[in-house]
Amino acid sequence: MSVESSASGVTPVTDPAVGQSGTTKVHTAAGQPGTTKVRPGPAADTSTKHLTPRAAHPRRNTRRWALILSEFLRAVLWIPLVIVLIPAALVFHLSIPLAAEAQRALARSLGIDAPSRRPSATARGAWLSSRVTTGEFWRQDLPLCLGSIVLTTIDFFVGFVGLIAASTSLALPFVVSPQRPAEAWRYSFTSFEQCWWFFPIGLALLAVVSMVFLAVGRLRGRFVTNLSTDPNSEEMQALTQQVGDLSRGRATLVDAFEAERSRIERDLHDGAQQELVGVTMALGLARVHLEAARQAFAANPVDDPSSPQDSTSSSDTSVVLTAASDHSPGEAADIATVLMPVLADIDAAQDRAEAALRALRETVRGVRPAMLTERGLAAALQELASHSTPPAACDITGDDAAISSPVATTVYFAVAEALTNAAKHSSSSDGAQITLVCNAFEVCAVVSDNGRGGANPAAPSATGLRGIIQRVESMGGTVTIDSPIGVGTTVTITAPTTPPWRD
Repeated sequence: MSVESSASGVTPVTDPAVGQSGTTKVHTAAGQPGTTKVRPGPAADTSTKHLTPRAAHPRRNTRRWALILSEFLRAVLWIPLVIVLIPAALVFHLSIPLAAEAQRALARSLGIDAPSRRPSATARGAWLSSRVTTGEFWRQDLPLCLGSIVLTTIDFFVGFVGLIAASTSLALPFVVSPQRPAEAWRYSFTSFEQCWWFFPIGLALLAVVSMVFLAVGRLRGRFVTNLSTDPNSEEMQALTQQVGDLSRGRATLVDAFEAERSRIERDLHDGAQQELVGVTMALGLARVHLEAARQAFAANPVDDPSSPQDSTSSSDTSVVLTAASDHSPGEAADIATVLMPVLADIDAAQDRAEAALRALRETVRGVRPAMLTERGLAAALQELASHSTPPAACDITGDDAAISSPVATTVYFAVAEALTNAAKHSSSSDGAQITLVCNAFEVCAVVSDNGRGGANPAAPSATGLRGIIQRVESMGGTVTIDSPIGVGTTVTITAPTTPPWRD
């Protein structure tokens, strides 16, 4: 409550009875009375904020009495339960799941967290017949039933002894008389005045029995809850979340990797490769001109003015012929001789440029073949088969339009590695056979040869085969290697058209 005073040095003295806005008398420093304005604050709220625990939590009290009543009923039904257990044990594989589900249903009716272990989509008969074959039957249902029997037995004996003693103590003061005396602890009671104190003892015994029933009910509730939920559910949820995050991360990495492959292939194809082609062509043109010059100086048209001239000679050749005519025959012959090593150097440079161009094309094909990007997996495998040594036969069935880029790249390089292994290790006189079968959901590539066989992915040197398996499995596919010794090797690569982590 905030206070505004009309005098300085005010010490407010508020009437405890005042709980509403108004004026309150205060004493100033001079002892004179003054007035203050009181603005209503939290203390001015006259609504009932302070409730008794019983009024604030009626559901909790109702639940307590429900637990006590349920345990009392279990104690009453203990003997019939024991009788039913004998025939139920003969069909325990059915009776135990039913009893466990009944325990969970009763716990749910009391507000206890005890979800049913039967999936909603599964028929009850099929679930009961197969429940005994699952681990949950032995880890959850059976312990739940055995524990319930033990707790019900405790209820029975506590209730039997406690309720008999309590009812006797409560009734004793009202039934004794001189004609019907009661004896206890060597004392004889003949009137209410002598044994009235048995009545509070009976009430205390009722309270003790109720507390025991409540404790057993709470213990049973926790027991049912723990045996009705999967102990690893939270860990499974966390692992599922992590798997989802990893799948999304893998998809991002694969997409980025494919994009980087395409960029590198495009840069090499459109950049360095085109420059090397230009250099090779320039060297070839320079050699043509130098060869024409050498021939002109070697012929020395001054010595033989009537020598025939090539009518198709270019203007550059005419210039060379004119320059050759300005020299003596000896000088022209010397110049022609000097040009010979220059021509040899140009030939060597052109050979090296062409070799570099071929190596660059092989590098580009190893990064990502342009044929794979432009025309798809089938055309790329046909090109790969034609470039292999010896050339491989290629049989294509189906349409490869549905194959995603990551899967197409994986299958292509897996087939390329299998062809490389066949060329290195099979000692086959014939080329390998490539078979590709495509549909809207799956792609299957088979690489076979008739070599010596004996391929083993577990061998320390079989890094290529292990690389094929790792590549294909990363796309959700499988690799089967059949390589009998002396028969040949067949590598079967199967993969979905779209990786599973893309779904």
